[in-house]
Amino acid sequence: MLTECCRCKPSLKKLVLQACLFYYGYSAALQGVSNEESIELLQIGLHLQGMEKTKDDSGQDINTHTHTPSSEGSELHDPATDYLHESSGLYWLHVPKCGVSFINVFLNDLGLCPKAVAEGRCFNESDYADPVDPLKFHMDPLLSEMKHDGLCHPGALAPDFTDDHTGIGRYSHGPQRLAMQGRVVVMLRQPEQRLISAYNAAPGPHGWRVDPLPRDLREYAEGMQGCAVKMFTQTLPCSKTHWQLPSWQDVAVAKGMLSDVVRFVGLTDEWELSVCLFHAIFGGRASQCELGNVHRGPKATSSGYNVTELGGFRDVYDGALYEEASRIFKSNLKTYKVTLKSCRR
Repeated sequence: MLTECCRCKPSLKKLVLQACLFYYGYSAALQGVSNEESIELLQIGLHLQGMEKTKDDSGQDINTHTHTPSSEGSELHDPATDYLHESSGLYWLHVPKCGVSFINVFLNDLGLCPKAVAEGRCFNESDYADPVDPLKFHMDPLLSEMKHDGLCHPGALAPDFTDDHTGIGRYSHGPQRLAMQGRVVVMLRQPEQRLISAYNAAPGPHGWRVDPLPRDLREYAEGMQGCAVKMFTQTLPCSKTHWQLPSWQDVAVAKGMLSDVVRFVGLTDEWELSVCLFHAIFGGRASQCELGNVHRGPKATSSGYNVTELGGFRDVYDGALYEEASRIFKSNLKTYKVTLKSCRR
């Protein structure tokens, strides 16, 4: 029944989704499922029931907008944001070392964060540096502005828009997954490049919170492999799941989520195209701010890291996920007619 709820016509999807959530929330309560979970489902249903249609400048209901590719690739549909009516806004799944700079793509989208665009906001880690340790920075003040203080459009971002590097495993199954349909935005990176970047992070290997520190890059990679998959299927960040390898079933679940809960997947190795594709889907045009790297690794090079340093190690779990992400990314470039030429017009 859950999968069928997602296949109905757009005009019926909201009503069916609401009915599904009421049904599963009520059933969960009767069957002794935790009060927290059953109440959450009922609240989502009530949220959908209580939403009022809003109109754009042309007088059309936002709910009638559709994501149609433009003929120009970078000339996009009205950014009056058809995604604002989605359950609770967009969620940024921030995989470690996959581009904190992507926060600027949100900040420079007129439909998502009009006040940020008007103010010319562009995140720079130096503006949010830790007063004690300059190698660290804190995004919480900016995220609070985006979610609660009017920097972004009300309802455009999920209440838990991004929570450091916490996973979305709670949304990987059942009615929670149904409620998350088309709301996740994620950037992914070639797995071995991501692992080397994380190992070289300052002030030390990223996310390694157990003693002793890894002897070398190979040990770090073996202990932290599968992080992207786990972020789809678990809730704890990878920093708390050392040496806990994902299963191939986890890989299958994560790949499936790329096709339903994920609204946009980009690749760090194709940054400019990814930024342009984001705007092709959500509206607006890429700005110079969005194309910069505000958190470059201390050993980063323009040609990438030398993967032979891994001694032949491959992250087969994240590799399988990245392969599927690449396929979807290339397909979406064609669907939305996005090319480097169209990006730079």
